[in-house]
Amino acid sequence: MNSQLTTDNGQLKTLILCSVLCLLTSVVGCQKPAQGNSGDADALRRAQLVGNENIQLKKTIADKDAQIADLQKQLEAAHAENDRIAEQHAEIYKGLMQNLLDCSTKLEKYEQETTDSTD
Repeated sequence: MNSQLTTDNGQLKTLILCSVLCLLTSVVGCQKPAQGNSGDADALRRAQLVGNENIQLKKTIADKDAQIADLQKQLEAAHAENDRIAEQHAEIYKGLMQNLLDCSTKLEKYEQETTDSTD
């Protein structure tokens, strides 16, 4: 399960990085030739927008990483609880089986005594 979460996390980071690179490539590749200051201002504004989006995506990735870490801790705690309960049930089952064996032994002894007394 941990490897699946790590793989999903890695895939998410790769997807976001590719999206940002595609966006940057499309912004740079689709620009008209520079038209003085207005072209530079548009390019600067686009770069700032891309930079802001990149910062937001990094924050989102950090939030998702924190959520994944929290879920992994919860999963580990659930596995530990499951193991504890399984051990507890095994002990109860062992005790019940011992009681059954004791009762069977006593029953056999009682049947043998009653059979001997009737003979």
